[in-house]
Amino acid sequence: MASESTRSEAAVREEIIAPILKELGYRSNSVNDIRYELNLRYPRDFLGHKKPTTDPPIRGKADYVCYAGGRVAWTVEAKPSGPDFTIDDVEQAFTYARHPEVRAAYFCLCNGREWRVYATDASAEAPPLRTIDPREPKTAARNLESLLGAAALQTRFAVVAADSLPPIGPGLLSFAQIIGGFTAYDRCTPDLLPMRGLTLSVTGGAIQRLETGGLSVYWQARAPYAPIQRLLERLGLMRAEAFSPANALSDQATNPTVFDGDMSTVFPAGERLYDLSKHEDVVLPFPMDCRLKYRGTGGTGSRAVQRTF
Repeated sequence: MASESTRSEAAVREEIIAPILKELGYRSNSVNDIRYELNLRYPRDFLGHKKPTTDPPIRGKADYVCYAGGRVAWTVEAKPSGPDFTIDDVEQAFTYARHPEVRAAYFCLCNGREWRVYATDASAEAPPLRTIDPREPKTAARNLESLLGAAALQTRFAVVAADSLPPIGPGLLSFAQIIGGFTAYDRCTPDLLPMRGLTLSVTGGAIQRLETGGLSVYWQARAPYAPIQRLLERLGLMRAEAFSPANALSDQATNPTVFDGDMSTVFPAGERLYDLSKHEDVVLPFPMDCRLKYRGTGGTGSRAVQRTF
């Protein structure tokens, strides 16, 4: 175990935060769920209408997003045990916690020596609601129970729902994190033999109900080889977004929800691109305008498959 003065952020997560969450009764894939580093579909800070060109990006993400009873969220962000918390640390955690895709009632900062609890409905400059010593998990959990315990949160927020939009499927909120999976390329036009069956590992993403209707999904992926990774990153296919007019995710494996997306990329003359057929980089002799349309299918009762055409 790391000493108090040398704990890294990873050590704070493993040795301090995780035992306290366990003592408080939170477990992954349970009624009091924990999600790790929840990815945001729109990772920018905004109020009202979204403005992708001017909205500032969210800096970082919470290490843990906990859900009391599956609906009341609160977050914990780990910091290394060296310096004290700064106002910048608090502002980052606050901006993430208040994001519409998180909707956390409280946000916490922990550096191994202090655990601070803040109210998200206050300002980033407001003092913490509670500051405790987190080094003994059972004692720390008792000191946090009245604020962050699942029963206390569900009672306190019994009337005010944490999620104001309808669920995207049975047992789900209006948004859900994608923690893993794969995309398999089925076909494309023009037909490229090396693309057939190309499978990418999905490393994260999210699906969300839109206030204007329909569903939006985005995912991040990783290719099995570095040259293919570079090519698909340049094409924009390592982080893709698609939409469906459906009101909810299908629970029928034979009739999944269909998502469609499109994007365009311009490759200037002289750019080096990986040639899948030759397995080497080639220099484009002329500009190339690449327009992509893609389709993904998935649901609560089927595997998701990405198809490009």
